[in-house]
Amino acid sequence: MKISARHKFRRRRTNVEREPFCFAYARVATVKQSRHGESLDEQQDSLKKYYENYLSKEYKWADIYIDPAISAGRPLDVRPAASALLSRVQTGDMILSTRMDRMFRSIPDAAKWVSRWDKQKINCYFMRERLGLDGTASTRMVFHILAAVAEFQRELTSERTAEARQFQAMQGIIPNSTQCTFGVRRLEDGHAEIVPEEIVYMRICYDLSKQMTVKEAAVWLHQHSVEHPRQKNSLVAASTVQLCAQRFLSYIELRQALDSQEIATDSVPPYLTEIAMSEPVTEVLKCQNGH
Repeated sequence: MKISARHKFRRRRTNVEREPFCFAYARVATVKQSRHGESLDEQQDSLKKYYENYLSKEYKWADIYIDPAISAGRPLDVRPAASALLSRVQTGDMILSTRMDRMFRSIPDAAKWVSRWDKQKINCYFMRERLGLDGTASTRMVFHILAAVAEFQRELTSERTAEARQFQAMQGIIPNSTQCTFGVRRLEDGHAEIVPEEIVYMRICYDLSKQMTVKEAAVWLHQHSVEHPRQKNSLVAASTVQLCAQRFLSYIELRQALDSQEIATDSVPPYLTEIAMSEPVTEVLKCQNGH
């Protein structure tokens, strides 16, 4: 399939007598994206219109395979819907997607599937890039170039997202999409607030881990009716005790780094600094220092 402003291309000839099918694929990375932005509904509408206008005479419609809230980082063949599509597509069929980065996670990933489909004589077409595969060296080359561009754009978006989250964290703000770390709650305005009872619970787990195994500590907590603040009326797993103890240790280490000025206060989100400066952490450090 060669690039064309009018979206017209030849279906390569095969020896298969069965009528070829068109398999469409749509994906969004998050539930929020499935409701806003380039939503699944918009992708489905674009795919159906494109098929009706340009492919219906060459291919019989199969279905749209949809992966909602699936990261591009997951390989194509382990995504539920994409895996189902790959198990059904055959020689002479068409795979249709709105964009390359909806289907591939990286340049090597794109190269692997393009090479495989080329050998199987399976056609594919990406609407935004106006690019498809027809078995020629020129289209394979352009395909790989555009895959590189798509990967660069995805990495750039990831970097910007990470920078935005870091900026919000330094303002004491927790985004909706981020689950609050233990010891912190998110207020309605997005700002973080420490939860004293959760900090105390982490301190108890830390103290117990110094005296017994985490499995024994979990039993001790249950026998003494010390409830997990977020898991009321349930037996806490040993792994949870271990995680709480490790988190408390990390706050001790953060406090030590702040006190020694190895880390500047303005380089740490304020709610983490507040936990590090809390009374439970201070008490443990005093005991360690012999005060």
